Amino acid sequence: ALCHTSKERGGPIVPDLTAIAKRTPHAIYQSIVKPTVPNPDYPVLTVTDHGKALSGIPKLKTDKIVQLYDLSSAPPVLRSFYPADGVKTETSTASAPYAHDLSGYSKDELAALIAFLKSAAGASKDVTPQDFAQP
Repeated sequence: ALCHTSKERGGPIVPDLTAIAKRTPHAIYQSIVKPTVPNPDYPVLTVTDHGKALSGIPKLKTDKIVQLYDLSSAPPVLRSFYPADGVKTETSTASAPYAHDLSGYSKDELAALIAFLKSAAGASKDVTPQDFAQP
């Protein structure tokens, strides 16, 4: 709800999750437990301002202003930086500035989450942990 949207409701950072509903349970599970880094759809931008570095997902980058979502807190904060003030930016190929802490979730709970995500495409089939296996 903080980063992702579903049916155009939720966070402003990344596109609507409805589109992933057509993927297999295995593919959705893999994207949750092993997100692609770097993800070309969501490049990580590192801004260095007066010696302090901050990484996030860029919203806007021009010669005059750089805006990025700082994902180090919830909800994510939109921060603005100004290159004229000596701010330096670089696209990062390191790990993403977000983490999926799944340690508190059982495979059954992840299966329920995936079933919910798939329901956006009208899928009514239950998902079980056995569906996470390679197809």
